[in-house]
Amino acid sequence: MDEIEYKLNTKNSVLIVNAIDKLINTIKSKYKVGERQKFVLENEELKFLRDKCSSKEATVSLTACQGLLALVELGVLEIGHTMSTVITLLPSAHNVSAIISTMAGLLILDLKSRLVPGQPYKCQFSLKSPKHPFITVLEKNKNAEDDVLVQMQALCTHPDYIVSSNSLELLRSVFLWLTCNPQHGSGVRPWQLLLSLPQSTAQSTLLLACLSCQQVCNPDLIERAFAAYSVVTDAAVYRQNGESVMALLPMLARISNELIKHGRDPRSCYTLIERCFALEAPELRTVAGLVVSLLAENLNISSALHLHELFNLCLNIINKYEHSTVSLNVFVALSLQWLNLPSCLTSDALKAASKILDIYQANVKEDTRLHMPNLKANKIFQSLLYTDSHLSVTFKLNEIWERVRDNPDKLSGWFDSIESVDELLKFELLPFLLGLCMERRKEDWFEEVVLRALRVVIELVGARKEVSVMVLPLLTYKIANDRSPRVKLECLRALPKLAKYKENVPRIVAVLNKLKTGKGAPTSLLVMLYSSLAETQARNNMCHVPKSSTVPFQSSVNSLEVSTYS
Repeated sequence: MDEIEYKLNTKNSVLIVNAIDKLINTIKSKYKVGERQKFVLENEELKFLRDKCSSKEATVSLTACQGLLALVELGVLEIGHTMSTVITLLPSAHNVSAIISTMAGLLILDLKSRLVPGQPYKCQFSLKSPKHPFITVLEKNKNAEDDVLVQMQALCTHPDYIVSSNSLELLRSVFLWLTCNPQHGSGVRPWQLLLSLPQSTAQSTLLLACLSCQQVCNPDLIERAFAAYSVVTDAAVYRQNGESVMALLPMLARISNELIKHGRDPRSCYTLIERCFALEAPELRTVAGLVVSLLAENLNISSALHLHELFNLCLNIINKYEHSTVSLNVFVALSLQWLNLPSCLTSDALKAASKILDIYQANVKEDTRLHMPNLKANKIFQSLLYTDSHLSVTFKLNEIWERVRDNPDKLSGWFDSIESVDELLKFELLPFLLGLCMERRKEDWFEEVVLRALRVVIELVGARKEVSVMVLPLLTYKIANDRSPRVKLECLRALPKLAKYKENVPRIVAVLNKLKTGKGAPTSLLVMLYSSLAETQARNNMCHVPKSSTVPFQSSVNSLEVSTYS
């Protein structure tokens, strides 16, 4: 033992290896089959070897750890017991990378021992119990991630095909822990490692499992989720994998919603979506409409600073790819609130918004294609769809719409169910309903669809103030541009209900005064509208009406009453 101790203290790697080799041979010579448990506990040379695994000298500790692994291969030590021993060495280890390297070797031996010919390998370790040794290391030592990733890469690219082909199953729980654990602030390196591996069923399955666990709606984890989706999308764009890009785009649109909602800058997400649509991939037309619909929801919560990029992005998508009419309608319906109240802060953005409105006004085509079935057939999209409830609702709306839009009876029955749902769900459907209000189909029966959509939307005005800001521009646009007298009348009758909120009153009075001056509506109707407006204002104590609008409002009512009875 003195000679071995002397060689270990020389700091000469050749002598250190020679010393450990002698120690291994001594241990092997003293081992007796059938006495393993007693031998492991009492053998002094084995205790000495374990102590050297925690040596401050890196070469000594690494070589000693190799010695433990060699004893397992020689049949002296058991895999499970040695793994437990190595884990207990973690708190005292000065060279954690040596411990992790030994764990990797033990994992390979364990993998090979569990292989059954003709059956797929199933790793015994998991996220909890029995916990994967690498996860134990990561939990006990926050600085060990780099060493763990090095060993994970070595396992995934191992020259032995048996090891490399089963490595993702062996490391599945570790990848999930690194990419999904909310308490662990992991960067993109685990994603880069996973994406660098050859594409296979195992790789794509694990990648989707990791993506599916990203918490998009959590304000503390939204940026982490975006980073994950960014690195995966970048790889798909680089490989020009249109099917993968098509599946990822709706989730990117949803992430942009959540970034804005939680006060983050969405422009890097917009840039990534722009890069995706820059691909010359015909399958992207399948998803263009759904993405535009989801991006339209940003218009309700976006700041002026981010508005220009949003309008430009959607203008480019609408110009380049075929899209459903209803998706364009949704975007236009939610754009009108910005066009209705222009500002020096939004002047550049509204130029793009005006171009989108021009496209809408010039659009006379009717939808004939079915995009959602093609999207539903995408396995990646199917895996991600139900990870976000709002995405699944929006997709389902568009899927049902494509199925029933040309069948009056089915459409009527569908609207019956929409009208019967609770208010909270109606708010979630609001963008889609606003899009239906903007429909301009020529069939007589479709007029009733627009009217029913308008009634549901108007019903929601009283519940939330922000809804009236969205709805008033739409109503005034319909009054000015819709060809249906019934639709115009429904919009006119709804105006007084929006006077509940004081900021709407001047605009409503201006519309009614314009109709009175231009004789665009029967006098009796105007009297009714002014009277309803007066009642609404009375309920709100009239103090909400700005002084500038009160006098013309009262005189308009009086003059109309006189003309009615003259």
